[in-house]
Amino acid sequence: MKLSGRLQNSSVSLNKRIYFVYHFVFEYIDCETNMESNGTRERLVRINGRIRWNEAANSDILECKKQAQLLVSSENPPRFDNGRRKGYMRIMRELWEEKGYGYRNLSEQNLRDQGAKLEKTLGDVGHKYKHC
Repeated sequence: MKLSGRLQNSSVSLNKRIYFVYHFVFEYIDCETNMESNGTRERLVRINGRIRWNEAANSDILECKKQAQLLVSSENPPRFDNGRRKGYMRIMRELWEEKGYGYRNLSEQNLRDQGAKLEKTLGDVGHKYKHC
């Protein structure tokens, strides 16, 4: 593996070089080992702590959000074992994990935030499905 010129520079400490190589290899291994669980879907990559959202993941998150909102507003919404109704964020996360993205362990809030960001930039797509 070829390191960038900055990392080959002797002024960069050995610990920083090891840290970079470890995280580079970890992300590569993480993506490769999870490839089987998600089939042909593109992988979400985490770079410097931030998730790089791809087009497939963005469309899937919007689809999960629409389905979750429809389920919550239905006459028989999903419920917990104790009878309490589930919120749309919980249902959205369950649908997200069923699509094969559970390996990232993203929080319900993170998924909601990404869906809201997409709706803000693309326009609200939920109104198209309220008449179904």
